[in-house]
Amino acid sequence: MSKPSFAPDKPSLAQTGPDFLGEGRAGRAVGLGHNTNRPTSFGQTEQAGFARYQALLSRTYPMEHPQIIYKITPRDTWEQAQRLGTFTGAPIDIADGFIHFSTAPQVAETAAKHFAGQDDLLLVAIDTATLGKSLKYEVSRGGDLFPHLYTDLSMTAVRWVKPMPLGDDGHHRLPELESTGS
Repeated sequence: MSKPSFAPDKPSLAQTGPDFLGEGRAGRAVGLGHNTNRPTSFGQTEQAGFARYQALLSRTYPMEHPQIIYKITPRDTWEQAQRLGTFTGAPIDIADGFIHFSTAPQVAETAAKHFAGQDDLLLVAIDTATLGKSLKYEVSRGGDLFPHLYTDLSMTAVRWVKPMPLGDDGHHRLPELESTGS
């Protein structure tokens, strides 16, 4: 039997704590793969995933981030948030300890990957200037930086909400997206 590619006496990514990966609203370490009890999206082991994560972090990314980010959400989830005056996230957001968002270039792929065939969805445009330091851009799918919010979303950050109807081809029809605060 071959020896695993990682040393069992080394701590897992989840055990390295909030100083390394950050701590989510649920009080647990979050970051690479979001769930270190299963293979990460960057490799089949935490060790391979961690090496990929380090390589991605060494890239140079633009310092400016978009002023508008987007949340795709079912209409009933959003309507409940409006009644409460704050959006605490969809079940996946709550499980991961942060609210997942997409930038304008990421919205179509996010819709296709995570919301394929779902009807009655809304696209919510968020003004990032109101989110402060709770908004983090973190490496995710394909090495892209995705916006994650480590607090509840106040309705005051919402610029607009528009429907995302399904077309005859089964793909969502997206409204015109902004990437700046124009």
